[in-house]
Amino acid sequence: VTPGHRFSGREAITEYLEYGYIPEDATDDSVSKTVEYANDDNALAHLAAFLGRDADAAEFHRRAGFWRNLYDAEWGFLFPKSREGVSRPVAPQNHTEPYTEGTAWQWTFFVPQDPAGLADAFGGPAPFGEKLESLFALSKLGQSMGPVRNTFPDSYYWHGNEPVIQAGFLFGYSDRPARGQFWLREIQTRLYGDAPDGLAGNDDGGTLSSWYLFSALGLYPVAGTPDYMLGTPLFPRAEVDLAGGGVLRVEAPGADVERRYVRRVTWNGEVVDDPNDPETRRRVA
Repeated sequence: VTPGHRFSGREAITEYLEYGYIPEDATDDSVSKTVEYANDDNALAHLAAFLGRDADAAEFHRRAGFWRNLYDAEWGFLFPKSREGVSRPVAPQNHTEPYTEGTAWQWTFFVPQDPAGLADAFGGPAPFGEKLESLFALSKLGQSMGPVRNTFPDSYYWHGNEPVIQAGFLFGYSDRPARGQFWLREIQTRLYGDAPDGLAGNDDGGTLSSWYLFSALGLYPVAGTPDYMLGTPLFPRAEVDLAGGGVLRVEAPGADVERRYVRRVTWNGEVVDDPNDPETRRRVA
C-alpha cells in the first residue's frame, strides 16, 4: 500500500487480515470490499498452487472464505460488522454505504468462487432456492412484463449491477433448478435487445456481452475452477472454437425463446444424470 497514491492496493487490508472481514468504520463499502477481497484471494490461491507454493495457496484459500464472517444467519444477508464482531442489520433493499452501488440483496450473492458454500450458509437447497426466488420475483423483471429497461437502480435482481449477474445460475444449487431456467430465459429475452439500448447497463469491458454469450450456450463458469453451471441454451445449435484446436458443440433441439426447460443432458454421447438434479446441473467439466 502506497499512502497518497490513487491506486494504492487494498484499502483496510490490515483490518481485513486481523478480523477476517473489514469493520464498517475502517473504510467505505466495507461489505463489498470484504467479499471482493475474498474473491481476489481465491484467485491468488489458484495462482500460488500453480506455482507450487502450497503454504501460500492454503493461506489464500482460507482467506477466500472470509465472506462467511459477514453472513448474518438470522436475516440471511451479508451485513456490516463492528470491530467487536457485532452485526448491524440494515434495510436490505436500500442502496446504502456498506455496499458499492448496490444493496444487501445484491451483494449477498457475490460469492462467485464458492456457490456451493453460499447455498450451505443459507441452510441448504430449500432455503437457498426460496431466497433466490424472492430476489427475482421482487425485481422489475419479476414485477412486469415485456422488455425491461433499468433506467433507475433496482433494489433486487439488477442485471446491470454486475455483482449479482450469476444469480440465475445459482438455482442449480437449490431445490428448484428449473426456476433458474425460467429466469435465465427472462433475462436473455427481456433485458437484451438489438437496439442502441440493448444492454441492461454499462458493458464494463464486455461483462454483460460475455454473460449473454455464455448464457446462450447454456453454460456459466464457476470462478477459478474448471466447472460450469448449467443453464438453458437459447439456440438449437452453437459451436465454439477452442484454444487447443477442438470445437465445443452445443446441440439443443427445439430450443427457442419460448422453449426453455432442459429435460436431458448428454456429454460426448454419454447420458448425464437428471439435468434437474442440483448436483448434475452445477457441474459439466
